[in-house]
Amino acid sequence: MKKEHVIRAWRDPEYRASLSAAERDLLPAHPAALIELNEAELGKLAAAATKPPFTYTRSTAVYSYGCDCICCV
Repeated sequence: MKKEHVIRAWRDPEYRASLSAAERDLLPAHPAALIELNEAELGKLAAAATKPPFTYTRSTAVYSYGCDCICCV
């Protein structure tokens, strides 16, 4: 299947529905497809969403960006 047809099938639901079952089976997964997260991953995201994004204390010049990633630690 040509690249143009694959992209059109990803973007156009009517075109995708017009393809035969065999043609739809040849389509690669969409690169921006949905992902599934397990409970532990969802818990980490929920905890991160409740932290304040940024705090600054002028008297001690302490910066806190609200997460533990390598760029914020």
